[in-house]
Amino acid sequence: SFINKRIVCEGAASCEFPAVNSAFEPEKQRRYIWTNALSDPSGEWLDGIQKIDCQLELASTVKTFGPGTFAGPPIFVPRQSTGMDTDDEQNGYIITAVYVSKEHRSDFVVLDASSLELLCRIELTQNLPFGFHGEYLADYVS
Repeated sequence: SFINKRIVCEGAASCEFPAVNSAFEPEKQRRYIWTNALSDPSGEWLDGIQKIDCQLELASTVKTFGPGTFAGPPIFVPRQSTGMDTDDEQNGYIITAVYVSKEHRSDFVVLDASSLELLCRIELTQNLPFGFHGEYLADYVS
């Protein structure tokens, strides 16, 4: 059931598909969310990833991946425990697929969840089907 509604950050970009660190203290309210965001308010397609601090009501700049690229929904992957910073909700990685429209192919991208720094970009030779709400439906025809 619906509990309540509130704006978590006035400065956040238009966005969808929020991701959280679901392994971090699951019984508590999340401080951080990562979203599939629109870098340009006049744009038509979600093209980046944004981190939002719900406690301080701060939003990062939307991380984009070059002209003509469109990011998919973010997925949070917790960093493997090293005994350090295990109590840090943002200690992990954001992974996403990025469609490179000018070349009709996709990249697989790994970002540092804390800073959105690009850690790895794997150029694929083919495109991954652009998902609908994070799901690829193999036999769906519109």
